[in-house]
Amino acid sequence: MDEQRGNGSLWALVGCGALLFVGLCVALGAGVYLVMKRQTAGPPLGQSPPAPPVATPSFPPPVTPIVPDKPPPGAPATDPVVAIPPIEFQATVTNVTGALSSRVSRGCRFVVEAPQANGSCRTQITCDSILVYGGPSAGYFPCRFDPTQRSVSGADTNTTSDDSDAAMTVDTTARTLQIRDDATGPNGAFTITATLSTSL
Repeated sequence: MDEQRGNGSLWALVGCGALLFVGLCVALGAGVYLVMKRQTAGPPLGQSPPAPPVATPSFPPPVTPIVPDKPPPGAPATDPVVAIPPIEFQATVTNVTGALSSRVSRGCRFVVEAPQANGSCRTQITCDSILVYGGPSAGYFPCRFDPTQRSVSGADTNTTSDDSDAAMTVDTTARTLQIRDDATGPNGAFTITATLSTSL
């Protein structure tokens, strides 16, 4: 009788231990399940998800302006390019022959532009409102141009049959002007002689 009571107590202990072990396993499994579900389900209802981190904008380094080097001490200064103004003249006609003898009798006015890189000046000479030297792409002649003394000298020795405008010789110091052309020119063959009176 005592042996049977001792065996019953032993089995009771074994059963309790087995139930306790099974309960611990179930509780551990449930805990792991709840933790995993919370991590994948997102934030609880009524709560906003955490804001993503704000990226800090990056700016390029400031550009340092390049300042040209100053000329070394004692270096010659470079003068700015100054445009040379043209010189305007008027002349009194002293003689006319040829096709313009009845159309020109009073005076001539013309402006001489400063020489270009090739040393040629340019002018358009009008006598009594008639263009007697020059043209849209003509009027160039080798010259000496002095803006300080307001003097010009030079000559174009070719008439229209050679270079599309009349021949011309001018010397403001000597106060002489002559224009001539051949029969192929727009005004026909003529010669005009004038005395330069003033520069304007």
